Amino acid sequence: MKKLTWLLCSLLVLGLTGCGIHQATAKNDPTITIAGSTAMQPLLKAAANAQKNTITIKGGGSAAGLNAVATDKVTIGAADMFAENSNTPAVKLVDHQIAVVGIAPIIDPDAGVSNLTTDQLKAVFAGKLTNWQQLGGKAMPIKVFVREAGSGTRTAFEALALRGVQGVQGHVLNSSQAMVKQVKNTPGAIGYVAFSALQAGVRPLLLNGVNPTDANVTTNRWEIWAYEHLYTNGAPSAPVAKFIHQVQTDDAQIKQLGYIPTSAMQVARTHDGQIEDTY
Repeated sequence: MKKLTWLLCSLLVLGLTGCGIHQATAKNDPTITIAGSTAMQPLLKAAANAQKNTITIKGGGSAAGLNAVATDKVTIGAADMFAENSNTPAVKLVDHQIAVVGIAPIIDPDAGVSNLTTDQLKAVFAGKLTNWQQLGGKAMPIKVFVREAGSGTRTAFEALALRGVQGVQGHVLNSSQAMVKQVKNTPGAIGYVAFSALQAGVRPLLLNGVNPTDANVTTNRWEIWAYEHLYTNGAPSAPVAKFIHQVQTDDAQIKQLGYIPTSAMQVARTHDGQIEDTY
């Protein structure tokens, strides 16, 4: 009887130990949470699908993502702008540059315009030009759409395309997807999105005769572009570093989804806007 009791107890202990190991393993399965840039979501979702980790991806805009990672609310903050150009303290944040993305003004194709000068573009977003006929297009009212404050796409577009113009006018949208949808479905509309968000039904505008293409971005001939950043609060853990590395090094995926590998760039841009050759 004592032997039987000892055997049952031993089996019970082993069973509990086994359960304990299984539970610990489950608890150690890495969960990665990402918030921020909506322009980067297609790339992040594609990378997440190839991972065994549990990865949650949310939008909210670049500034929100930077704030979330700085306050340890998420594992990674996705941003289309340098942390130094936001209101988030960047001291502890580690920047992992993933790719480059071009940004283009887009319009309703029926407006009848294909090219604007920088001054014309600025006048449109400042509300000084209000009809496409004033720009050689059809007699249609211009309806301007802009991204929300804190959007990395908006930050880059205003700095590099509008160049500090004051009094930007427009209906505010909170994602790249919403921007494409509104411009596509609104007669006379104009807005802007990352190249990765471009779809049929909207027309990317040439600016000063320069075509918004990847090739022109790599030489800075098309000046409206931004780095796609993944920020961590301090050095990333091994699973997070593995995920970031996968996103960074999958050039085929980067190109397929409308981004540009950083290795293809012939120039680099610092957080204060300085352009440097990478030869």
